[in-house]
Amino acid sequence: MVVKWFTKVYKVDKILQNPMTALEILKHHKLAELAIRYPNTSAFNYQANFSDKSEKTLEDCILYFAKVESFQAERIKVKANRIDNRTSYIDSVGFKKTIGSVTWAKSSMQAGSADMSCTIKGRSVKVEIKIGKDFQKLNQKQYQKQVELAGGIYWIIRSFQEFYDKYLDFIKN
Repeated sequence: MVVKWFTKVYKVDKILQNPMTALEILKHHKLAELAIRYPNTSAFNYQANFSDKSEKTLEDCILYFAKVESFQAERIKVKANRIDNRTSYIDSVGFKKTIGSVTWAKSSMQAGSADMSCTIKGRSVKVEIKIGKDFQKLNQKQYQKQVELAGGIYWIIRSFQEFYDKYLDFIKN
């Protein structure tokens, strides 16, 4: 079995003797990309700092991995719309005064949407990221049920290693 990392080809037997974590594999992808992009400079001076300690850094890892593996991935943020009811005026002494308040309108996006949406091998994969003691809320469970009933795949991910393992299982099947 042979795995291609950009233009370099490595034998899997060699990798299996020294198994790497998913984050180390991601770092090797980044260094290989830099070696190709900047052939006249040493890419090994670059420190590829991939982490899965927070939701944003784990999303960044998945987005970069999607770029390397040539599948589509994007962040989904369900955010309410901000309505600014404030007005400002200058009082008689010359000070700027602001009156009113800021309110939030309900978002037009579906409540409980996953954190990321991917298309892998033509299949829709929704990725919900949970870090630490975070758990799945009721509306997220309902969204998961909708996705699975429609024929999509829904993953709850706590680390990049878990995402990588699920990705490999998905590719095999």
